[in-house]
Formats: sequence, C-alpha cells, structure tokens
Amino acid sequence: MTVERTNELLKRAVAGDVRAFEELVKDHKQGLYSFALGLTGGDHAAAADVLQEAFLKAFLNISRFRGECSFMTWLWRITRNEFVDYRVSPKTSGNLPLDDIPEKELTKGRDFDETLAEEQRREQLHRMLGMLSAEHREVIALVDLQELRYDEAAALLGVSESAIKSRLFRARENLFKLALEHKKLFR
Repeated sequence: MTVERTNELLKRAVAGDVRAFEELVKDHKQGLYSFALGLTGGDHAAAADVLQEAFLKAFLNISRFRGECSFMTWLWRITRNEFVDYRVSPKTSGNLPLDDIPEKELTKGRDFDETLAEEQRREQLHRMLGMLSAEHREVIALVDLQELRYDEAAALLGVSESAIKSRLFRARENLFKLALEHKKLFR
C-alpha cells in the first residue's frame, strides 16, 4: 500500500469510516495474529481475544494516531499492550469462529503426513515459547517469527537496539535450553 493511500485511509478512518480502517489493518492482520499467538504461547483463543481487543482499541483511538511512528508500528504496540492487559486480567474465551483462525496454506507436492508433522512442530515451538518469560517471548515473536528489524522491534517495545539484541540473545539461549530439556517434543 502506498504512503498516499495509507494517508487517505487514515484520514477517512479518523472521520469514522469503518471500511477505511478495515482496509488499513487488512495487510497487517495475519502478522499481528502470529505475533499475538507467539506472545500467548500458542493459545489461539487468547491470541484471537487479544487481537480483537487491539483492533477495537485502535479503531476507537485512531484520532490519537500522531504519525510519530508508522501505522503498522502503532498497531503492533497496541496489540502488545493488549496482551499485557490480557495477561494481568485474563478473560474467559469461547471457541474461535472459523473466520478468525488464520488459513494455513498447504504447500503443493507435500503429503498430509509431512504437513501434519510441520504443524505439530510449530505447535510444540509455541508451547515452548509459552515457557519463556513474557519479555523473551515478545522479542522472539517480533524478531525471529515476525522478522522485524532490530530498530523496528526496539521502537515497538520502547527500548534501545542494544537492549533488543541482549534480550534476543538471552531469549534464544533459554529457548535452546528448553529445547534440549524437551527433546521428546520434537520426535
């Protein structure tokens, strides 16, 4: 999406245009869901709750968007803050509606067993991420899973790049230790 298009949609969204807001978040929805899923340690229901609340807060507060960071960074920060709130005061969640679950694209030429094994490894990784501290989970989710640059992750978390690098080093080290302790999960 071009900067001009984004600015046009932002202007319309600030004026209360729901469709403009939906178009703004459309490109970021999957990445934000994956981020929330990483933060919640693979809990799909919690990730969906966090993301739903984040989108609602973003829409209700879009008039406060000052453009000091990109719209994407602003959405990610709201999602992170929503996760922090969710963790402090967990909500009871029901089943996820099917349209809120991200679609998994099956790679052509792969058989069912191979696809299933990959999905199981992904779920095991999310369980292990859930064993890390929240600080370590979020830095791995941002840099390793969402592939944000260090400066983007630093801006989102409000810390320096060196703090991101340090946290990421310790988080990866702890994740590796967990992987060694739980080798049986990867068989």
